Amino acid sequence: MPGPLPKADKTRRNKPRTLDARNGEVPEAPENLPDYLLPAWIAYWGSAAASLIDVDSDLVLVARLFRAYAAIDEATSRLEEEFSTAAINTFVKLSAEARMLENALGCSPRSRAALGVTSSDSNGSLDDYL
Repeated sequence: MPGPLPKADKTRRNKPRTLDARNGEVPEAPENLPDYLLPAWIAYWGSAAASLIDVDSDLVLVARLFRAYAAIDEATSRLEEEFSTAAINTFVKLSAEARMLENALGCSPRSRAALGVTSSDSNGSLDDYL
């Protein structure tokens, strides 16, 4: 049998810290992030999915995602220069990591649905800004 219902006036002591990018609250971008990814960084923090994550614990994942985007761009340039098995493997691994992080952070419609964000709450996908 479940325990008693929580009292309405009691607040969580360990409530996750979230940011509101619409009010200018955007964490500093990771070091060495290319300038062309800065608008996407700001756009992510303004999304409905970003309002659900805990900044203290998930900022590392978001930074890792954007570093993966930069590495994918570098791998794409490398593929254009030399078409080798190593370059293809690097590109595939980086793309898989980015896809996994996007799903974990709510960057796709399916992952937003899993996080409980409805399409009316969402203000576009990250692809709109890349």
